[in-house]
Amino acid sequence: MSPHYEDREYAGRISSLGVPITRNGRIYAAINILYLLNALSPEQAEAALLGPLQETARGLGEELARRSVD
Repeated sequence: MSPHYEDREYAGRISSLGVPITRNGRIYAAINILYLLNALSPEQAEAALLGPLQETARGLGEELARRSVD
């Protein structure tokens, strides 16, 4: 998230993490999660949320590959 957008819209109260959803090395989409900065620091959010977010994106990419017809 752009720091300028975040400051304007959310007054620095939230941040986010995001990862791509890929199939065969090609990016098809992205998935992200917003979190409150008064609940988690960016370092805490990365430690707690990035792995599960990547795992979810990997599963979505695998499902996309399974359902694709090319």
